[in-house]
Amino acid sequence: MKYRITHTTIYNYSQAVGLCQNEARLQPRDFWRQQCRFSRFDISPTPTDFQERLDFLGNRVAYFAIQQAHKRLIVSALSEVTVFPKSHDQDLTNPLA
Repeated sequence: MKYRITHTTIYNYSQAVGLCQNEARLQPRDFWRQQCRFSRFDISPTPTDFQERLDFLGNRVAYFAIQQAHKRLIVSALSEVTVFPKSHDQDLTNPLA
């Protein structure tokens, strides 16, 4: 089964913020029953710096910085994930799978 997932976080500041540095862990991981086909971020205002890495546990981490005055920050993660069905054998050998 294929899923299209959107997660949006909106920050509204009472005063303009001149610099913000952020890390986001909003992208799905690949597992034996799940494969992330596509994932991207939409960030407003546009970051001046954006980097992605894997952390120690294999989670995808996005770092971004915005170096312009802004009163609102919108971070959206858009992903397409395929989830594969469990097989009958897997149900018998691992009841938690």
